[in-house]
Amino acid sequence: MGDNSMRLENYEVLKALYDFKATFAKTLSFQEGDYFILYQSNTKQRNWWQVVNKDGQIGYIPSNYVTTVKVPSQVLIEFLEDCIENVKTETKKQTGLHLDKQDLLLRLIEKKRQAETNKKPKKQAPMPPDFGSTTPKEICSSVVCNTQDGDISTVQSNTSYMTAQTTMHTNIGKEEAPVVSQCQRTSINDQRVQSLSRQSSSETQKIQTEIRKSPSQSNSQHTPISSPIKKKTSLCDINSHTAYQLLDQVRRNTQLSYEMSKVAVTVVVSGLQQLLPQNVSHYFDALLHQLETPFTVSQMSIEETYDANRLKVIFTELTSCKEDSQQRNWMLYEDESIIVDYIKELTSILTNADANVSRYVLQQNQYNGVNILIQYYQMEPRWTIRQLLLQSFGVMCSLDSVILTIMLNSILPMELARDMRSNSRNVTKLNYSSLLLTMIFSMGEPMPVTHLEQLGPDFITFILDLIENPPDMDLEDQIPDLFVNLILSYNLQFTNSENIVLNALKERTVAKNFTEKILLLFNREANL
Repeated sequence: MGDNSMRLENYEVLKALYDFKATFAKTLSFQEGDYFILYQSNTKQRNWWQVVNKDGQIGYIPSNYVTTVKVPSQVLIEFLEDCIENVKTETKKQTGLHLDKQDLLLRLIEKKRQAETNKKPKKQAPMPPDFGSTTPKEICSSVVCNTQDGDISTVQSNTSYMTAQTTMHTNIGKEEAPVVSQCQRTSINDQRVQSLSRQSSSETQKIQTEIRKSPSQSNSQHTPISSPIKKKTSLCDINSHTAYQLLDQVRRNTQLSYEMSKVAVTVVVSGLQQLLPQNVSHYFDALLHQLETPFTVSQMSIEETYDANRLKVIFTELTSCKEDSQQRNWMLYEDESIIVDYIKELTSILTNADANVSRYVLQQNQYNGVNILIQYYQMEPRWTIRQLLLQSFGVMCSLDSVILTIMLNSILPMELARDMRSNSRNVTKLNYSSLLLTMIFSMGEPMPVTHLEQLGPDFITFILDLIENPPDMDLEDQIPDLFVNLILSYNLQFTNSENIVLNALKERTVAKNFTEKILLLFNREANL
């Protein structure tokens, strides 16, 4: 529901032409005649539009089931009021306001405000006074009254202008009595309009002089206003929570990584410290100290970050996609781009966000999000999605060692081994699968006995064969190096004589490439 999603000046909305029953995830049911407004106009799917219905629900509808119509402004305002009320009612039932619901509510309120603003008629300009039949007394009274009401520009003569200027300067010093008394004296003498202008001008200079001579009164009036501001900018308020929120705002609006956001804020604060006066330098020192000190981030601070909220939304959406695919047992080709975008954003956040934030979200509900993605990988046949999931798994492994244990004891290692043996000439798949398997086995934990079916002696023999005879498409000779690392990582789990790797090597007559690479690592004193 961006700036181009709804043209308020034309009051255009979408109107349903037919009834529709939602059967896919993220789609909305509706009846003929229902209204919608676009939520996202730059959608990648031309056949499905993301909209908001009168219940405040966001979802997709088929584009050929609706048409664009113009409605009166009141219809649009009532529609937005229903949406806002339903969103507020829904959020009251929940423990907290999710980021997507909060964003929707703010946009709906803003659109309603714009619609009401466009609906209001413009105020008519007031009629100018008739100086031909107005006495100086009436002129003075009119000017004073208009000034008190905040409408100084009503009288457009030279007399009213000077009197209004007098009143404006007087209001600054809270001295309205001299203006009233001056107007009364002028009306009693019954002077002409021009003499009133000259006298008002002299009074203006006199009042301005009095204001300059009594600055103490003006200062005393401004003191109660400025003192709370000083409290708000005290050094006590510049703590780790404040600095962390500042980093989160920079990262959210610039898409920089967490570390680069810290560098950017440090450079800007240091530059401002040199440019601004010395009497505010201590505030910058306090902020720089917080940025240079390792953060002790609380759970509340993490919950407030943009990355944490986005990760929760992504895991929820991917869980829905996984459950939806499991129920229908067939692929919906149009959902691929949506799933790909979610996984790419997931990998980007896990790579660039604060590691504390990523670990916190991954640990939620006993690593339920990680388990969901592992199950989704098993049931998803499309390589475009599988490849992105493997990238996400790799980033997760570098964040938390517990995730390595979870993956080792899951179906994932067996699934990776099956993929490698089924695609023995596909260099890309072999690269991704072997890298992730190497990370999973790197902790030296013994794998479950059930894994021997796919990761037993036959699998090691398969790996050794490819080391000796790499695929023809491996032009950069990557497979032998990757597979040697995989065997070394796999070997860490064995502590006794029953070693699957050694038994597989005993049965081989040739292991020339493998032996050369192992000796090369020994000569380099690499940590095997």
